[in-house]
Amino acid sequence: MADIRTTIMLASLSISFPEMRKNAKQEAMKIESDSGAKTGTVTAAKHYMAGVTEHKKIKDYAAMIRAKWNQLTLPWFDGRGAPRAFNALAAMDLQSQVGAWEREYFELVEEFMPKYPVIRAQSQFDMGALFDPKDFPPPNELRRKFGFRTGWYALPDANDIRVMKGVDEKQLQKMADQAVARERVQLERAMGDAARKLYKVVKSMHDTMAIPNGEKGGKFNPSKLENILAMAELIPQLNLTNDPKLAALAKEAKKLATKSPDELRDDDVKRKAAAKEAQTLATKLAGMFAAEDDGEDE
Repeated sequence: MADIRTTIMLASLSISFPEMRKNAKQEAMKIESDSGAKTGTVTAAKHYMAGVTEHKKIKDYAAMIRAKWNQLTLPWFDGRGAPRAFNALAAMDLQSQVGAWEREYFELVEEFMPKYPVIRAQSQFDMGALFDPKDFPPPNELRRKFGFRTGWYALPDANDIRVMKGVDEKQLQKMADQAVARERVQLERAMGDAARKLYKVVKSMHDTMAIPNGEKGGKFNPSKLENILAMAELIPQLNLTNDPKLAALAKEAKKLATKSPDELRDDDVKRKAAAKEAQTLATKLAGMFAAEDDGEDE
């Protein structure tokens, strides 16, 4: 296996935007008092951008980017927002994609900002006594709350620990050994996650194909094939070690995705054959990750 420092890169992505939402504790307490309810049984919040389409577009787009980012990369360090891994050969494509997201994100921000003063003024009438001007920052201050930040990093090398000065040599060796062990765990988890992503879409197709056409849950949707193809095409980017076995399984998945949707709906023989093929592939993929790790990204 090639040195993983030549095949793996890490990257981080952080998107921020003002929710324009605030808990209304005093209002909740008043409702509790007026109704004789126990303290803590009522929650309330002020939604300053309720019904504002331009603000919702920004929020939805940010959510879409985060979901896509988790699909295009693999977990490496723990924690929300931590750098994630991908195959270094895909760096240019991934950077291009992120750049397109950033441009689109700020285009939506620029659509929203000219309307903000009007929205703030209208809120005085919409919110009545609940309106508080301190909850609406000046436009230039609000604009700074929208952020889109990325970072691109080489994989850390445990050997760098050994050149630290002023630390006991045995302690340095222990730290380096721990770093190597942790790296092995991170790599196994990431590669398992890559296989799991493909497994889930293949298994989803099998679960539908295994039910006779016409019965509940057996209706075939072409998106099942589209999902398999899309994920199979991502595997080179997610195959951190260029594992030939995972590459071969992705190739099998692409072949599976070329099935005719009409035949899978109407031809029982071909439907059963496709179900068997999908099950065989899913079993192979499941063998590449631990069952207890079969979960979702953060």
